Amino acid sequence: MKNNLNNNFEIEKEISYTISENNSQKRLDNFLQSQLDGYSRSQIKNLIENAHVLVDGKKVKAGLSLKENQIVNV
Repeated sequence: MKNNLNNNFEIEKEISYTISENNSQKRLDNFLQSQLDGYSRSQIKNLIENAHVLVDGKKVKAGLSLKENQIVNV
């Protein structure tokens, strides 16, 4: 699935992450920056703000503190 955005970047396919204990308490934007090579923090924030990132199926804010076993879909 391609998510075309106004910033001239796209996600080629949907990616799903299950948050581990090691990644719990991290901010969503910081977690994604460590997982998505080649994406700037502003691009990741744009993905989150435009609902291309969902946590447990819901639109959330970039500063969300992640919890163990949450599912993050990009």
